[in-house]
Amino acid sequence: MLTARTFVTLAQTLSFTQTADALELSVPRVSRLIQSLEAELGCRLIHRTTRATTLTSEGEAFLPRVRDWLDEGDNLFAEGPVLKQLRAAASVPFFEMGLTEILADFSKANPQIRLDFTVTAEPLDLVKNAIDIGFQEGIDPQPGYVARPLGTIACRFCASPAYLAEAGVPETLEALAEHRLLSLKNASDRWCFTGPDGSACELAVRPFFSGEFCERARAVCVGQCRYCARA
Repeated sequence: MLTARTFVTLAQTLSFTQTADALELSVPRVSRLIQSLEAELGCRLIHRTTRATTLTSEGEAFLPRVRDWLDEGDNLFAEGPVLKQLRAAASVPFFEMGLTEILADFSKANPQIRLDFTVTAEPLDLVKNAIDIGFQEGIDPQPGYVARPLGTIACRFCASPAYLAEAGVPETLEALAEHRLLSLKNASDRWCFTGPDGSACELAVRPFFSGEFCERARAVCVGQCRYCARA
């Protein structure tokens, strides 16, 4: 844009010195800008002698087009900043963990950004779906993504009183594995526990029922189906 404005100013003043003063540039800089424009167009725009500076016929034909282009640019910037869009996505469990409050604070602090948010039960391909940022629970990010940990999610193992009265309270992990288990869809098939001595141990599970939504899974756990659930 500086090159175009330099040409238009020079066409008005017909003076390299006055153009340099008007744009707060040096005379050699003005000369280089005009030369680079002429080289790009492949023609001479300015005829310069020791007595006068004039436009060539090509320069006179090119001048209205440059003026229109600069006017369009000025009008564009006069309209103010362009509203930016941020496309984000989150898994349903993550969204249910209070993400709405965070998004509300973000929108309030960044009114110039339009937030396009997608909540999905299945992990999205961020690149294929043109998603700028994604939120998802888990341990390992998908290959090729840059991930940042936001916190730790604590899991609870619970059962409805009616279920425990009917099936009994499991005293060991082996006994727990024999119960009717409920888990979130796409969750790990190995549940992790911390023993009384602080040691970590895992239990391979085959849930009888898996669901996509935390609230619905919780409702199933306390409802008529009566499962032992991880939530």
